[in-house]
Amino acid sequence: MSEELESVGDHAPAPAATTRARPGGVTFVLILTWLAAMVDLVGGIVLLLLSFDTSLFSDTSVSASLVRYYGLIALVLGLLTIMVALGLSKGSQFARVFTILVMTLRLLNAAWALIVIRYVTLWPAVFDLAIAILIIALLTNRSASDYFRKRT
Repeated sequence: MSEELESVGDHAPAPAATTRARPGGVTFVLILTWLAAMVDLVGGIVLLLLSFDTSLFSDTSVSASLVRYYGLIALVLGLLTIMVALGLSKGSQFARVFTILVMTLRLLNAAWALIVIRYVTLWPAVFDLAIAILIIALLTNRSASDYFRKRT
C-alpha cells in the first residue's frame, strides 16, 4: 500500500510557480528613480561646494546659505531615493508608497527652489519637478498597483 501512495505522489503535478512580470512602467520608474538619486547626490555635493565660495553670490540676491540648504536637502533626498529604489526593485508595496512620499518631498523642494533661489537652481529644480511628477504618475497607474499588490 505504501508503494501505491508513493507512486501516486510521484505522478502528481508540481504546483505552478506564478511569477508576475514587472510592468514596463515600473522598470522605467526604477531607471528614473536611480537617475534622480544620482543627480541629487552629485548636484547636492556641487551646490555645497559652491556655497562656500561667497564671491559667487555677491552679485545676486541669493545667499550662499540658501544654496547650502538646498544642497543639503538634495543630498538627503538623494539618499532617500536610493533607499526607495532598492525597495521598488524588490516589488515592495511599502517602498511604492514611500517612493510617492519621497517624490512629493522632491516636488516641494523643487518648488521652493524655483520660488526662492530661482536662477541658481533653475534647471535642476525643473528636472526634479518633471521626474517627480512622472514617477508619481507611473507608480499610481493600474498596472503598477496590480504589480505591487501582487494581483495578477
